[in-house]
Amino acid sequence: MPIYTAPGSPAQARIDAIKSFLSLFSKKTQVEFSFSRSPQTDGRVVWLGDLDADNPDFEVYAAGHGIHEMMHVYATDWSALGAKRLSSFEQALVNVLEDVRIDALGMQMYPGYAAYRYELAGKLQQQGRLHVCSHPAALGACELFCVWIHAALMRSLQAPWALERYEAFASEIGTKMDADKLSRALEMASTAYQAADTGEIISIARKISRLVTAQAPQQSADKEADNGKPESFEKALKSTDRAELSRCLGLLDQAPPKQSRQATGPQPGSPATGSGYAPAAASPGRVTLWRADPNVPETSWESESYVAAFSGKRGELARLTQAFESLLEAKRESKDEESGDDGAALSSDFLSRIAARDSRIFTTPAENRAPDGAVEILLDRSGSMGLEMLTSAKLAVAALMTALCGRRGISVEAAVFPGPSKAPVSIVLQRGDSLSLGLERMRSVNSYGGTPLWNALEWGLKQLRRERSQVRLLILITDGIFPAQLLRDAEKTINASGVEFAVISIEATNSGLARNQCNVREPGEIAPALLRLIEKTNARQRMTRFA
Repeated sequence: MPIYTAPGSPAQARIDAIKSFLSLFSKKTQVEFSFSRSPQTDGRVVWLGDLDADNPDFEVYAAGHGIHEMMHVYATDWSALGAKRLSSFEQALVNVLEDVRIDALGMQMYPGYAAYRYELAGKLQQQGRLHVCSHPAALGACELFCVWIHAALMRSLQAPWALERYEAFASEIGTKMDADKLSRALEMASTAYQAADTGEIISIARKISRLVTAQAPQQSADKEADNGKPESFEKALKSTDRAELSRCLGLLDQAPPKQSRQATGPQPGSPATGSGYAPAAASPGRVTLWRADPNVPETSWESESYVAAFSGKRGELARLTQAFESLLEAKRESKDEESGDDGAALSSDFLSRIAARDSRIFTTPAENRAPDGAVEILLDRSGSMGLEMLTSAKLAVAALMTALCGRRGISVEAAVFPGPSKAPVSIVLQRGDSLSLGLERMRSVNSYGGTPLWNALEWGLKQLRRERSQVRLLILITDGIFPAQLLRDAEKTINASGVEFAVISIEATNSGLARNQCNVREPGEIAPALLRLIEKTNARQRMTRFA
């Protein structure tokens, strides 16, 4: 159901209309509305986020968050929350269960409540800002448990994000805890729908906490290791600290507060992602060639700025291309001529060969062997990259593309992620395409959305598996923050497929993501880092061995 928006109205008129609309959800006339902080309320002030009232979808974000917070104003007992001493894990559970109770109550009282909430959730999911967008294995114990509970309960309320992502989290947590405990915990949590008040929600949370953190029967270390260490997971839940609790609350913001306007797309120049990572939950759409469609905000947001920035760097692109061409220049290993028993011309030393009774007195041109290589380049274009960083990365990738296209025997494909319409990627240069088409597409690539790393890697690996080349190289350039072990596991899978993996990590504290990795912080460091990265690969050595 489309939500009514008024992009043609003055900003103040839109703000006043939202305040008037939200006031209908509570009889408390003293509620103050503030367009700051992340969406939340303390019962007296409702913070709606640092929203831009000139944004076309202002009403979707303001109303979608606002009706939920106003239901908290209406139905949450703040005195009950303040009176109870709760552990961090219990607080996280209360936050989830009270949100479910509030949403269920809102849907019961107001027929349009779900439409506003799910329209908002769809946009936040598309931007990778919901916890449910995360790869389940990337989450800590408390966050994983709470996201699983939340998705399980919201499935019954037909939340699209929960219907889509629940199975992934259920599968992951099933490896961490006893199935019977999980079933009992979910049964307890399900009573939140009919809970009379916040006090009852607190009681439910405490019961669940006692159940899942109860001491399991003692067993040997070997046996515990064999069954996936459920006790370790339960201990982690019990020892949840304030930092972990903080991660469980609110959104997975992809930019600092002043940039998280929750608009249809991030502002250009926004810095790298904050804590947490969002691999883009979406059921992947159809992968297509990149095109800046003016009717699709994901591809057209500030597109003119990105085109101008890239086009203004032609000189730098030419210089970088020369550097990559020099790096990829083949070393001649074969001779210009080969001797044989027959041929079109006599060899220069035929008299000596006759004297030595060597019949190889004729020459033929030596056969020059070409390399047999395939390269896949994946470039992160998420909202946190911003104009300057993404432009520098685009120039480096475009230069590498150009140099590779000039090498006989090497095919190259380049793609950016996320793609539009929830596709994991969008292809900039397809194998067999002319280089000019690829460069033209690269010009308009903009910064937008979350970081669907896992979808992109799976797609890139699938593309290379189709290639029968002897040398295959997958290059990843991203500013996402990811658990090192998970990307190392991905590298093992990639290497097991006979593909070499190389990573550039931008503005992040990532370390040990891959055997071949470079970390950079400034836009000007990207191209030199990519040159160093390529130089260190076994693929380059093998692809430059022949001429």
